[in-house]
Amino acid sequence: MVNFNISKAFRAPISKNPVRIKGEIIHRIEVFTTPTLKDKLDQFFAHRSPAAIAKDLIGRTMYYHGSQGTLAGYIVEDEAYGGANDSTSYAYKNHVTKSSKPLYGLPGTMYIYKIHAREVFGIVDQPKGQPSGIMIRAIEPARGKYFMVRNRKQRGVNITNGPAKLMQAFGITNNRYSLTLCNNGPLGIDLDHKRTAKRIIRSARIGVSKGPNQGDQLRFYVQGNPYVSQMSKRDVLPNNGWKIN
Repeated sequence: MVNFNISKAFRAPISKNPVRIKGEIIHRIEVFTTPTLKDKLDQFFAHRSPAAIAKDLIGRTMYYHGSQGTLAGYIVEDEAYGGANDSTSYAYKNHVTKSSKPLYGLPGTMYIYKIHAREVFGIVDQPKGQPSGIMIRAIEPARGKYFMVRNRKQRGVNITNGPAKLMQAFGITNNRYSLTLCNNGPLGIDLDHKRTAKRIIRSARIGVSKGPNQGDQLRFYVQGNPYVSQMSKRDVLPNNGWKIN
């Protein structure tokens, strides 16, 4: 069993004044950022490109404290979307819609949105007003795998080897935690600790087939990790591609 650490998360009350975006109500968690949390987020996200941040998120632990206890997994795959200058982004040319509005928030703001009617998880990575985000594509279960299997009704790598699958594994089926600062509630990413991959591969993003930025190398994943989406069994490496301490 590999040891890992999970950041302490603050429990925040649900706002009595929900946000309304084009007719859709989003119940936002009240943010009560502590100086320590703000400093930590600023230190992690400041003065770095979306690509650099996306790569650095590989090996971090994504967690959820819910009714089933703590469920957690190592981030093994993600994709960066550069915002105003990225033709594949919801915020291309500073376009503002229900889907893109969260990208204009503070760095470290989590947002949950739907792709093909299923929730996926993203996090804002640039200063406020500069729309840019990273989508977490896959995690390797590290804690609470029994409940992830129950929630997904699947076994093996199919539990969490996709952006919607990992949210289902956590039992999150709505956008309740959207617009919340990372680590300021029950859902978050441990930015203090990291598991080291032997090699992180960079490639084009999955499912992007149109526009001038379709070939941008903004997908990052742990080489040989079986939980990476579209990973062939013959390419799986010993220890799932992690360095052995």
